[in-house]
Amino acid sequence: AAISLAIGCAGPSKLTDKSEEKLAGGNAWGAWQLAARALDKEPGNPRARAAATAAGASIAQDWQRRIRALAEVDSMNAAEQVLELSEFRENAARYATIPVGAEWPEEERTLRGTAARLHYQRGLDAANSDRPKKACAEFAHAKRFVPGYRDVAKRADRALGEALTRVALLPFRATSEDASLGAEVAQAWRDNLLQDFAPPAAPFTRILGEDAIERVM
Repeated sequence: AAISLAIGCAGPSKLTDKSEEKLAGGNAWGAWQLAARALDKEPGNPRARAAATAAGASIAQDWQRRIRALAEVDSMNAAEQVLELSEFRENAARYATIPVGAEWPEEERTLRGTAARLHYQRGLDAANSDRPKKACAEFAHAKRFVPGYRDVAKRADRALGEALTRVALLPFRATSEDASLGAEVAQAWRDNLLQDFAPPAAPFTRILGEDAIERVM
């Protein structure tokens, strides 16, 4: 605990020293965290940025190695790891530009494209067998791997339209002297349900608003 407290109170120079030691000892993630903390304290510190770049490069290289090995036996899980590596690099950009090998962009595109194609086909199969909710999920996965893949956005919208359940709350006839009571109660219920069933909590349920109900009554 005392060691952790000491590191927490350390300045950028000390944190960078510790980062370089961690990386030399094979702990790239520990090195990355320390270099990032150094940059949080002093964003313009060139030595801390170099330490972050070195640690990030080591992490990325190992990640690419594991993805390549995984792709030999499970291309879908390999594609998921591609997304995670991409997210790491995007989040790391505030600290350092994480380099990857010259061949990596093409490998990444291939794995992403393979995953998108498989999910897209599964979406088509689900749509053709009257399973719109399954189709929505598969098309969403296709878009995760390759945004704008083929006509996936149009097909996802069509599947969502078929999967939706629309709920209308109609005002009931009030027996009291207050003729507006039924409408007020229906509106209160509708407002509560709009909050409870809003996406993503209930992606395939839509509570119709008062205007929509009036148009069909």
